[in-house]
Amino acid sequence: MKKILLLAALLLSPALAQTAPAAPGGAAQGGPTAAQRAQFQKFQSIFDLQQSVGLIADVDKEKGLAFTKDQAGKLLPVLKDLGSRADLKPANATKILDNLENKIYTPEQLQKMDDLQLARQEERRKQAAARGNTGAGAGGFRLPGIPGGGVGGGQRPAGAGQGGARGGGFADLLTGKPFNPFKQERGQKMIVDTVALLSKK
Repeated sequence: MKKILLLAALLLSPALAQTAPAAPGGAAQGGPTAAQRAQFQKFQSIFDLQQSVGLIADVDKEKGLAFTKDQAGKLLPVLKDLGSRADLKPANATKILDNLENKIYTPEQLQKMDDLQLARQEERRKQAAARGNTGAGAGGFRLPGIPGGGVGGGQRPAGAGQGGARGGGFADLLTGKPFNPFKQERGQKMIVDTVALLSKK
């Protein structure tokens, strides 16, 4: 999958707004600091992996792009491992994503993932523009969540709930605590549902 710099397109996120401190001098609250932006960028490979796994079910629905039994056999242990890790390091996420893209997905499946992700980013951009949010300066930025549609649909960040991220989440990411979006509520459901789908192959 083409490495789309998600952070450049991230718009308002309630989860981040609740973890971000007020700007100096009482400026607009909820905006990420330079240090927070740098911290999130370090985890870009984890967000890319999360996006990729979240698109498996959608690609599987496409004519001629369904995952084969052989592919499912290779994907299942990877997904189960992701769902069981207490912590997912960016370096490990990079290796796992490279394995998916170079050894399991077909070029056609990979292209479809790119197409779907680009279409969804454009849709989010249009929605943000309709709300009058023209960019990160509008008071924050969107954290990548599980892609809308298919398994784990919706655009809220994984684990984000009332009053912030449940079970740790993005607050943990900012403070350097163990972080694995696949262990949070929506991430867990995505893994369970995708495993169930591929187990039928």
